[in-house]
Amino acid sequence: MIMSAGINPQDPANAQQVALITKEATIDGIDFAFVVATGITLVAFVLSFFIRKVQVGPDGPRTKTKKSLA
Repeated sequence: MIMSAGINPQDPANAQQVALITKEATIDGIDFAFVVATGITLVAFVLSFFIRKVQVGPDGPRTKTKKSLA
């Protein structure tokens, strides 16, 4: 962003512009991280409905089995 604007980051006269661009880039990065975290959370929430409950008896865990058609 700094190079595309034609700003020399080494020049002391551009220090205020560089600081502003750095601040905006940091804020955009934090916003994007929250969007990604929200997306991952929503996917995990939807997938949580497909978790099966396992019944535990005296012999150990039991799962329901499908009856064979043969």
